[in-house]
Amino acid sequence: MVRRFALTFALALVLASIAACRSPTGPAEVAAFGGVSDYVLNASISGSAAKISPSTGTISGTAGPIAVVSGATTVAKKNASATYTVSAAAPFQKVIVTVNGKTGYIQIDLPGSVSTQNIDLFFNTLPPDLTLQFQVVGATGAGPATSLFVKSS
Repeated sequence: MVRRFALTFALALVLASIAACRSPTGPAEVAAFGGVSDYVLNASISGSAAKISPSTGTISGTAGPIAVVSGATTVAKKNASATYTVSAAAPFQKVIVTVNGKTGYIQIDLPGSVSTQNIDLFFNTLPPDLTLQFQVVGATGAGPATSLFVKSS
């Protein structure tokens, strides 16, 4: 009986050690590791000041402008930055950045209405891949999220 207990206890310790060393490997597992700020540390825009607001809430909308996004689809795994161009057919005053499967968002308040804006995102340690989502907020509200798949190397 004591031997069975000792073997069971040893097996439990080994399994706990393996689980503790394991890191997220994809979007389905990433959700358990925290919010958007785990990956996107900060954002900035060139040429003028912007108000950057991390938030734990969510933004939903379909009435606003539809964002078109281009930019880096491969970034360094640690302490990277990348530039993304966000544009829309209608003017917008805010850009919302989220990570698919994560809670919260980063809101970038622009100094005025624009139809195109370059945004620099600064990343922490990234998983092998993730999906960034961009929304723009115009006079009619927030538009739907536009996704961009990003791999880290």
